[in-house]
Amino acid sequence: MRRILVDWLVQAHSMLGLSPETLHLAISIVDRFLELRIIEKEKLQILGISALFLSSKYEEIHVPSSQEYECVAGNEITKNDILEMEKSILCRLQFDISAPSTLIFSQIIGNFVMKNSQKSTKIIAKLSILFGELSLMDATLTTISNATIGCATWILAMKVTMDGEEEEEEWKRMERIILKHVGTKKTEMRGVVEQLARAVHRNFRNARLFAIRKKYETNQYGKASGLLTDDVLKRIEQIGYQ
Repeated sequence: MRRILVDWLVQAHSMLGLSPETLHLAISIVDRFLELRIIEKEKLQILGISALFLSSKYEEIHVPSSQEYECVAGNEITKNDILEMEKSILCRLQFDISAPSTLIFSQIIGNFVMKNSQKSTKIIAKLSILFGELSLMDATLTTISNATIGCATWILAMKVTMDGEEEEEEWKRMERIILKHVGTKKTEMRGVVEQLARAVHRNFRNARLFAIRKKYETNQYGKASGLLTDDVLKRIEQIGYQ
């Protein structure tokens, strides 16, 4: 059910034209709320749209009205439903809404890599962001810190784009620098990268839940989905199931 909810939230987020940070925060709010309270399956959509509404207040300059959120939900959810759930979320989380996302840590790592790498990082940056969003679909990754996943998105992106010995050596050098910078051992990160690879492969290939794949086919997101060719997906699968 969580995967279906996240896929729907990605669609709602795109329809409202919200920032990537808003989506990441909304899903973080959903996960943290569900750790504290079990709710009926029928109320998951209300929770999701309310979390998106709340996170947009935190992240956006221009916040869509509650009526716009009602429309996105097909008018099946009322303004009162959203506001009541919003109050419930704030009370449960004790107004502690902010949470550094995978995206933020990925951007920090990205800035570090761009300053230290001798190779172009444009394609790797696109894949890292896509991998980070695909990771949101997988409940198995919610127990891992966003800082670690953000780091893993870059390492996985580097691994699947290596072409030739010279480039392979450069990305291995960058991996060592990243791990030293974040204070993580290679053996510890390897398991996370493998887990992320499985999540990326599983969720990108999903025939029913394809909102992220379709979203990243657009110019707005650099047509990053097109970078996941059959050859690249095969490499991801090999890393995930080696």
